[in-house]
Amino acid sequence: MALLLGAVRTERFCDGALLGFFKRGSIQRWLERLKEIDAGGTDKGRQIFDLARLPAILTKPRIRTGIERYQFIMEKVQRVDVSSDESFQKTYENFYTLGRYPKEFRREYFAYMERGKGAKPSFEETLSYFVKYGALEVSFSSKLVHTLDPEQPIWDGNVTGGHFGYRIPACNTKDREKKILERYERYKRDFFKYMASDDGKAVIRAFDEAFPKTGFTDLKKVDFVLWLDDGQGEPG
Repeated sequence: MALLLGAVRTERFCDGALLGFFKRGSIQRWLERLKEIDAGGTDKGRQIFDLARLPAILTKPRIRTGIERYQFIMEKVQRVDVSSDESFQKTYENFYTLGRYPKEFRREYFAYMERGKGAKPSFEETLSYFVKYGALEVSFSSKLVHTLDPEQPIWDGNVTGGHFGYRIPACNTKDREKKILERYERYKRDFFKYMASDDGKAVIRAFDEAFPKTGFTDLKKVDFVLWLDDGQGEPG
């Protein structure tokens, strides 16, 4: 805001100065940064993950259990009818803590997943679909989308909030669903940017060295490591 105000005030003493800021792209950068801050995005100076923690995270005993459960889910999802397969549902519910939801919601959740196998519903479509249950299911919508398309990131507080600084807008937020969708897209952009960075590539290499041939997407490898960084529960 100070930079914008300064640019406007400079025009009073130097004709054409404001136009110069526009031509150089300064105004656009400042406005984009303000929008990012308003959305709860990552601080530009913030470290996403401390690479020094990699050895400790990759040797945690429960990471192997998490990997096995996730592999089971991803191997079975296209092979069984997830709307009725009890083994798949139980593993999924335990891995992603879906079991705490009412039976009616879980039944519809797996039925929607089964119907979506061919079309791969978007995060927006999935989020809107489950509104009928009275809430915007941000996390579980993203987990369903990821299960059908593992190149889509999961919205989980441990990673999304703890590492990237994004929070779900408060319940009384105006146009909340629209803002959630905008925030998810910004989070996805930042996640992919981190994956492509030197640090992100180092995480992927370390994961592959510790657990070769998992069949995971690079996105999920990074997700596993960042999730486990808080030391609570299973990856997901």
